[in-house]
Amino acid sequence: MKLKIFCLICFYLPLGVYAQNSLPPTGMVWVAGGKTSVGFEKGANDEKPVFETHLAGFWIDTNPITVSDFKKFVRFTQYVTSAEKKGFGICYDSTYKKLKNIKGANWRYPEGKSKGEATLGSPVRQISWQDAQAYANWVGKRLPSELEWECAMQNQTNLQLAYVQQDLWQWCENWYFSYQETGYYSNKMNRSKSLRAGKHGTEARASLRHSALPDEATFYMGFRCAKDK
Repeated sequence: MKLKIFCLICFYLPLGVYAQNSLPPTGMVWVAGGKTSVGFEKGANDEKPVFETHLAGFWIDTNPITVSDFKKFVRFTQYVTSAEKKGFGICYDSTYKKLKNIKGANWRYPEGKSKGEATLGSPVRQISWQDAQAYANWVGKRLPSELEWECAMQNQTNLQLAYVQQDLWQWCENWYFSYQETGYYSNKMNRSKSLRAGKHGTEARASLRHSALPDEATFYMGFRCAKDK
């Protein structure tokens, strides 16, 4: 009888493992990777020269992390964001048409308390790279590299990624590097981390780049996560 049970376990276990591994992580889509072209010759200086690279396949969130997602993280970990520690967040002043520090602006109140609390289903904002990294570690994921982001954005229609090339710049894992360097990822341009997926004015394209210090948080900065196979 024991031998029969053992045989049944041996027969069914591989099927169960296969079924479990074949299921995509909740809320993520697979990006096949392979050879991809990076940059734009007619773009800004940091978008050129164009070069080709090879990426391994990866999972990426279909949606940015929401206020509701981040609220759960804060509730369980008691995490305090960069903007909360500083006591202000960076917002756009439409009157003077420039960015300014707004007291009390943070992930709960991305444009300050006078503008009201963020809705739970909206992308979380006023997030620094440090905040995004902490969340990604907590959920067992990581931030995408900016080359992964560009690859994903080139296929965003097929992948059905939400909220890209809008007013939300999204954090990437890596430092901000120049394409002019022979060894990409070997020489930092500055002490900033990379962001992708936003716009410059009304212009939007997959190759657009942005950068900010790891502890900087603004009303237009959010993130989504990635995961290896």
